[in-house]
Amino acid sequence: MTTDLREKDKEDPVDVHTVSTKQEIAEDVREATELEHKLTFFQAVKLYPKAIGWSMYFSLGVIMLGEINCLLYACVA
Repeated sequence: MTTDLREKDKEDPVDVHTVSTKQEIAEDVREATELEHKLTFFQAVKLYPKAIGWSMYFSLGVIMLGEINCLLYACVA
């Protein structure tokens, strides 16, 4: 049991993240924006499948909301 504790002490310590300045954060944001703008359509679809699915689901709801009025008026007529 004591050897297990000694082995754990030899492991690498936990990473400590430094606090970023506003300039470093702005630089990271600029780099991320440039990378996203360089993506092709299919790369973006592979990278963000959940966002694409949510967008399609939401758009379908908006379209169906408009269609239901047309169907109701057609049934009444």
